[in-house]
Amino acid sequence: MGGKTKQSQRTKNNVRPSSSGRSAELLSNTIKVDSSFGALGHGKPLPVLFSTLGVSNIDLGLSPEFSVCFKKLNKKDPITKTKALQELTELVKNSNVDEVVAALPSWAHFYQTLIIDSDRRVREAAQLCHGTLVSASGRRAAPQLRRLLPAWLLARHDDHAPVSAQAHAQLKMTFPESKLGEAISFCKSEIMSLLIDNLTGNAEAMLSKKLDNPEEREIQIVRVLCSSLRALDLFLTELPEVHNDWLWDAIEPLLQANTFWKLAAHQSQNIRAAWYGAAGRAAGRGGARPAAGVGARAARALLARAEGGAVAAQRWAALLHVMHRREEWHTWLDKKDLLMKRLLEVIENGGWGDARLLSNMLLPLLAKLPADLITKDFYIAFFGAIFTGFNNKILISSKSERQTWINILEECLRYLSIQQHEYVIEVVTFVYRTWLEKIFEYTDTQVKNHLIKHSSTTMASLVKYWLKQTKQENSEKYDQLIRNFWLSIGSTIAAQIDKLTVEKDDIVQMIESHILLLQTLKTAFLQEGKKQHHIQFADQKMPDVKDPPPAVTEQCDVASVERFNHNLNAVVETTCCKYFDFAHEKQVSQAVFTSLITLIIKFESKNLFLAQARHFNQDSVYGLYDSVLRNWLAGDTMRCKALVDLIFIILKYLTEQEQDGMFKSFQQFPPFVVEWCISRTLSHPHCSSAAGKRWLRGDVVEASMVALCKRQEDSDADDMLLKCLSPDDRGEAALSERGVARVVRALSAAPASARAARAAAALAPCALALPLLDALFRLSLERPAGEPREAAGAARAAWSGALAALPADARARLLALARAALHRRVHSRTDELDMERIEHAASLCPYLFLSGLNNSPENASEIVSHTKELFEMQTQRPEVPIEVFALRCDCIEGNINCPFENENEFIEIVVRDSDKEHEELTKKDLILYLNESLFRASFLRAILSKKAVSDEDDEETESWCDVLLRDEYFKAKLNRVLYEYVVLNVFYEKYAFWPDYEVIKKSKERMENLIEDILSEITPETKNVVMSYIHENAITKGYYWSYAKKLFVVKMNKIAHEIRESENETPESQLSFDDRLEDGKVCDEKSEKEDDSETTNKTPESDEYQNVIENLDISKLEEMITGSGFFHSLQADAAPSEQSRALLMLRSVWRAHAHECAAAAPLAAPHAAPADVVIDLYYQHNHIMLYETDLTAAPWSQIVSNAAIVRFLTESVRARGWELGAHQWDFTTITLCSLVTSLRLSAHRWWCCKVAIVARAVLELFGVVHEFVGGVRAEAERRQPSAHVLALPTEWADIFAPDLNKNLFELLMIMLKQDGRAMTSCRVSSLGALAACGARLQWERAPAALSLRAASDAALAALRGVAHPALKYLAFAALDLLAEPLVLHDAEKLAEWCGREDDSPRPEFTLTYYDETLVHLQDLVDAALSNINVCEGTCEMVAPSDSHSVALGHQLLAVALLRHCARARGDLAQFYIELLREGAYAAGLMSSCVRLLPADVLRAALEGTERPALPARWLRCFRELPALDVYERCDGETVSALACLVLAETLGGAAAGEARGWCGALGVRAAGALRRVVRAAVAPALRRRLLLQLRDRAHELPDSQVTIQWSRAEVRCELELEERTLELTLQFAEEHPLVPPQVTAPPNSPAPDTQWIVLYLAYQNGTLLNALKMWISAVTARVQSSPQCYICYCRMHPSSGRLPTVPCHQCRNKFHSPCLRKWFSTSNKSNCPLCRTKF
Repeated sequence: MGGKTKQSQRTKNNVRPSSSGRSAELLSNTIKVDSSFGALGHGKPLPVLFSTLGVSNIDLGLSPEFSVCFKKLNKKDPITKTKALQELTELVKNSNVDEVVAALPSWAHFYQTLIIDSDRRVREAAQLCHGTLVSASGRRAAPQLRRLLPAWLLARHDDHAPVSAQAHAQLKMTFPESKLGEAISFCKSEIMSLLIDNLTGNAEAMLSKKLDNPEEREIQIVRVLCSSLRALDLFLTELPEVHNDWLWDAIEPLLQANTFWKLAAHQSQNIRAAWYGAAGRAAGRGGARPAAGVGARAARALLARAEGGAVAAQRWAALLHVMHRREEWHTWLDKKDLLMKRLLEVIENGGWGDARLLSNMLLPLLAKLPADLITKDFYIAFFGAIFTGFNNKILISSKSERQTWINILEECLRYLSIQQHEYVIEVVTFVYRTWLEKIFEYTDTQVKNHLIKHSSTTMASLVKYWLKQTKQENSEKYDQLIRNFWLSIGSTIAAQIDKLTVEKDDIVQMIESHILLLQTLKTAFLQEGKKQHHIQFADQKMPDVKDPPPAVTEQCDVASVERFNHNLNAVVETTCCKYFDFAHEKQVSQAVFTSLITLIIKFESKNLFLAQARHFNQDSVYGLYDSVLRNWLAGDTMRCKALVDLIFIILKYLTEQEQDGMFKSFQQFPPFVVEWCISRTLSHPHCSSAAGKRWLRGDVVEASMVALCKRQEDSDADDMLLKCLSPDDRGEAALSERGVARVVRALSAAPASARAARAAAALAPCALALPLLDALFRLSLERPAGEPREAAGAARAAWSGALAALPADARARLLALARAALHRRVHSRTDELDMERIEHAASLCPYLFLSGLNNSPENASEIVSHTKELFEMQTQRPEVPIEVFALRCDCIEGNINCPFENENEFIEIVVRDSDKEHEELTKKDLILYLNESLFRASFLRAILSKKAVSDEDDEETESWCDVLLRDEYFKAKLNRVLYEYVVLNVFYEKYAFWPDYEVIKKSKERMENLIEDILSEITPETKNVVMSYIHENAITKGYYWSYAKKLFVVKMNKIAHEIRESENETPESQLSFDDRLEDGKVCDEKSEKEDDSETTNKTPESDEYQNVIENLDISKLEEMITGSGFFHSLQADAAPSEQSRALLMLRSVWRAHAHECAAAAPLAAPHAAPADVVIDLYYQHNHIMLYETDLTAAPWSQIVSNAAIVRFLTESVRARGWELGAHQWDFTTITLCSLVTSLRLSAHRWWCCKVAIVARAVLELFGVVHEFVGGVRAEAERRQPSAHVLALPTEWADIFAPDLNKNLFELLMIMLKQDGRAMTSCRVSSLGALAACGARLQWERAPAALSLRAASDAALAALRGVAHPALKYLAFAALDLLAEPLVLHDAEKLAEWCGREDDSPRPEFTLTYYDETLVHLQDLVDAALSNINVCEGTCEMVAPSDSHSVALGHQLLAVALLRHCARARGDLAQFYIELLREGAYAAGLMSSCVRLLPADVLRAALEGTERPALPARWLRCFRELPALDVYERCDGETVSALACLVLAETLGGAAAGEARGWCGALGVRAAGALRRVVRAAVAPALRRRLLLQLRDRAHELPDSQVTIQWSRAEVRCELELEERTLELTLQFAEEHPLVPPQVTAPPNSPAPDTQWIVLYLAYQNGTLLNALKMWISAVTARVQSSPQCYICYCRMHPSSGRLPTVPCHQCRNKFHSPCLRKWFSTSNKSNCPLCRTKF
């Protein structure tokens, strides 16, 4: 892989390569030990590592595998050694015992060195291998034990835990029980020899050459010394006593060596700790002749220096061992004070931070101290040291350490108390007082409480022990100790109270500490004693398990307990008296008694209160209250709530008379103190007190409760009020009835408070709560804006819960009040619709009507009764029924056939006002209608969605919907809701012109949601029942009841469809009710969009009506026409068809002329086609058709019949125009032309209902016939028409079109005039119908008296003024209609002007007609948008304001102007561009439309994204004209949509050049935002328009091929000219047209200059097709005009394509320069090829 070549051997210079294997072999054969290794004190040389082992052939008998492994152990690398040991371990496991035994000698040799290796991994692996070898060898390892065990003991005390743990476990397994002592005895000489060698310097000498690093060598030496000392400790422990004499002889060299004694002062703590253990073990070793002076020297060394931590613990453990084993130990001490000094140092230091170690040896040390050292001063100093130890931070910060230290103190104090010294009582008392003072002086609360609690526990244990000793020994000493103990506690507490400050925190903390102390003493005394700890030495026997050590204390007898409690209660009484005095003197009762009450409760007794009374010189408990406590409560400084608690604690110790007196005295207390007393009286157990009950029913409590009701929120006061009002077990309230009534009145004044709801719940069963419940209901109903919802919710829960508990009469009264409140709430507002308010009121009805019924369906009759009473209350009605306005719209549209004038009140009003200007719907009337309708729907939704529980089986539930809809009343209500929604839906579809249309829209959407919620609760069984009722109503009543049935069917099918989709069920598994949707009048819009198939638009009713229509017997028509139910259901359920229209037509004609027997006779002709029946009737009785007559004077029934006939004819033409007979077409065209004439004659009242009905039908027929006639010739190319159908276009153009256009144009001019009247549904219908057919009018057939200027002015005037959008839509349609004639007129003027030879001025073009109106509207729009900066904000015009009307007119006029210009072609288009530039149209249009853009569009552009993501609905507006439908709401979005189109057309039309200049003058930020809008919305549409036009007409380009790259908007045109291909590439910019297109041509092109193409496209509004045509023409002309090169005989060079450019000055011919060079080189001449003249 590169780099240096690897050498074959690791050599240095010419030295022989090293070999680890060879070195190991040499080492194994010739072992030489350094002379310094094993040197004794004076450096005596040792021949080998272990003096008792001789050199032998260790490889003898080894198998090859073991030999290889042992050779690897000679490696120096620790990793190699570790791997070798692991291999050896595995080899041992897999070998037989003989091979393992044979390997033991070799292993014994290596083990001695491996176990002291510097790498712990080697030692760990070696010890693991050792254990495996010994385990495998078993007893056969005994011959090698002398060589293995010494090193094994060293490994037992290795500082690496895994090594020592393995060695220890292996020793226990190899030498179980006492076998280890026997093994040590067997190997004692080898062990002692190794230890002496290591401890006297051999270890350092041995390691001197093995390790070069001084730090590593020091660590290794410390490890070997430490393990050797601990091995010596183990050796001295395990060696049997019988070897003592040998031991002292063998160990004497070590004890004589100064090196050993110097280890006591070694800098390593581990060595010192190990040395203390070994020295102590040696000094404590007995025998016949111990080494002289060893004990004294060891004692001096043990006490020589101060130690800490584990080292000190090891030192004291060694001393304790010596004290236990050698009685004469104290004679070894030169300075006995040093021992005491070291002991006190340890205690003062807190036991080196580990009190547990000290606790195990301190008490035994005390017991072993010499008698001459034990004095009073010693004990004072000793316990003083213990208290000093409390200051140790480590000790005081640890809970376990603190607890252990207190146990040490208690054990030492217990030990002192049993001594027989005269100073014992004095010292113990001193210690107790100091102890108490010590535990109270800490500031840390947690530490302090723990010290107090554990100290109190140990003190109680100690006192319990003394009480036991008193009875057993009958000694005065223990009595005195007990007395002094209680006196110490009392005096300590008293002293602390005297020193106490008046700070509340200090007082509370001190009282809590005292309570903890006294309470812990009380509880700890009665607990079982703890287990006694003891020290067990190695030579002691284990205690018998059956006889556990006695506990320190045992269960005390009754007398001891009484004595303890008596003393404790005395201390408590003294403490309480002291605190009473302190509180009175310092006037801090609040701080004192609030905490002290806990102590009083815990030690409550009559004696305690009698002691307090005697302290204040009173002889009874009542005297304590009357003379002390009452005065304190009545005063201002000592009053506190804790004193009230104290009073009620002592209440049980008073007589009944004294109790009455105490309660009576409460009236002199301030009000809040009285409330404290009331609260305590209501609590357990005082509430059962007779005196307390009497007092609660008194005037004082009553007045307090009334005052409390008026107070601000207070949870304690609320709880107290509830307790007073809540009935007890006997059903009685704590207050009197008069008090309850007063409280209810007070709470009713402020029902919003939480206490009012809670009080109502407490008073639920009581009739007195009725005023409060009424107030709470009104609160939850009204829910003021400032009140939180939680308050209303709590109020609702209170009164609804109380309804069930009220008596029947009270419940009836409450329901009546609630119904009245609901009625007022719903119908109070008539100016605005508050749907939330209505729905909230309805949401309370279930809680009102269902509460108390136990949710049982059997009580449905009561709900029905309440519902009737609620909805039958008198309400204000609209002045004109709302149904009148909806019915008028449906009559105009033909949705409801109403030939009868007096069928109901609604049609009567419609007929009455049908020939005049009717009053339009008012907002107040609509609000009145919606209030009731929405409340009814919300009520049904709320109450039908609740669940009812059957009494028979509580687990089965059914909806109240199923229960209630079985009742006729609720079915009627549901039907009424559907009916009202249908009426509202008519307004939603037809009343977009109304100023307050948003009210209609929101209420319709909300009501639809409510209906869906209601119907979703209906089950299939209930659905069938409801459907039967609704169907019967529809058939019986007709009108909107029929549409209500249709709505029910559609909604139920939608719900079933959603259920099926959610459950993935098939249609066959669904309900029996048909689930297919119908495209009806009130069909759900979403469902219509989702499912367009024909099958989903049918219902069983549709099929039923279709069968009736197909099998209609005209002779029986008379029997059917009298009722509207069938026909209106037909219109609602069946899709519009020729048959249904025929049936409605016959009914209408019959109704109009039934009174004329002669006229009605043809209608009864059997088996006649409906069309022929009417035609025959007309030819017999011409008056049935309102031809050329004033429609306003015609009867209503005849208007309806003519409209029905026209709609039938429309459907006939639409369905089967090709099959209609000649007589039918004649009748159709005559009817159309004649009725249009009638409309013209009725134009003076074009806004009345009669005219609107006929106009809507006739103009629809006009559109259908015009479309059919226009498509006859195209259709005739595909199929053979009848002769009369083929003649229709000619007949239409010659006969009918002139008259139709004349009348319609005249009608248009009349309707464009503003009369200042408000817009009505009739006006909107007529305007919309005429605007829809405006595009079908033909200007050339307009009246001769009507000029283009007059027609344009009429439309412009409508756009200029503040008018309704419907009128402006008609004006826009008129301008759009006139655009083509105006352009043609201008073209004629231009042609005439261009044909003149004089200098006459340019003619005035029709484009100037727009000037005045456009300037006027532009000024108004600029004024309205004056505060909006371009591309910094947008303005959404709010309809129906004047500014909205002006902006709408301006944008419509701008679209008309731009579309006018777009129709111009040729030179006229350039003149239009010039006119637009002169009038600065583009700047105004751009300025206004940019500021009117949708906010979403501008927001996305201002975000800075280069390609902003615009909503799809707005992107479409940049390409298409929005639907100008009079039945759609014209709001700010309509203006914004028009602004999008104006922006796109301005940039892509005749004003593009000027618009680009205007954009270039914008600021940086505004220009950037506009570019992003253009890039995202405008440019794609404009580029696609140009590319599509080129694609469609690319065949017009001669000799060329066009390639379009749509994604890049790039066009490549390749022109074939003179056998060469010329290429032109044109690419539109992403910001087109703000950025000109990029046009490129090859540099060798005959016409490389393409800048003129850019100018043509960018500034002259040129088309891409024309640009390419001009380029092709220019290139072709230039090539053809170029001379031919007479060398190559080509105009364009065959290789470069260049034209000839090098002329001959003689003959004037031009040549290609390459051709000339070739000519000169081949001819070897520089002459002209033609004239031979030299160049």
